[in-house]
Amino acid sequence: MNVREAINPAYNAPSAPADTKLKIGRLEVKFDAAASTRSRSLYANGRMQVKVLVIISGLDEQANEVALPDEILNTVKLIHYNGSQPLANDERPLVHVGQILSRSWASSKQENNFVHEIPGAFARMTVEPKDTEVSLPHVLTFWVSTTRADSTQIAAEVTMDGEVIRSNRTGNFGDRDSSVTLIGKLPVTYPMSDFLVKRHKGLLNT
Repeated sequence: MNVREAINPAYNAPSAPADTKLKIGRLEVKFDAAASTRSRSLYANGRMQVKVLVIISGLDEQANEVALPDEILNTVKLIHYNGSQPLANDERPLVHVGQILSRSWASSKQENNFVHEIPGAFARMTVEPKDTEVSLPHVLTFWVSTTRADSTQIAAEVTMDGEVIRSNRTGNFGDRDSSVTLIGKLPVTYPMSDFLVKRHKGLLNT
């Protein structure tokens, strides 16, 4: 099963007339997994990523589900459920300051080439590539990483006509409540005593 089937069977999105007053219909935060999966773990090394999906759609004046324009979709961001602070933007290369990474919880729209999530912890679902026709709801993908060995609850926010709508029961229309939890774990390290180095005769004399 793919994410779109799990959320709602996709259909071609109707376009609202240009002068239609839109509002946000759905604003949900999920993993690419069964709906019962509400938390995931990752190593706090700044490189391991967890895929987080934001499910969003618009409503027209007759409460019909309609597509949202790009200028609204581009305002969608992940936030901390408690406090509403946005996750750091992770669209730049990883920067080290000594042995300390320069960010804690961060989100990106770009998938990196490192291992994603702690292996074997759960079964993943797939997201179908978008068709040329827009289908509803919109499914926006974010990749979250961390350098902190703690947990955080993640919600989403979107801005429309100057109003901020969040999924953490704050902001305009504060009855929305949708989030997932990420748990950062200390990376596995191995002391030098765990390694055995043997010298083989002849290798250094060739």
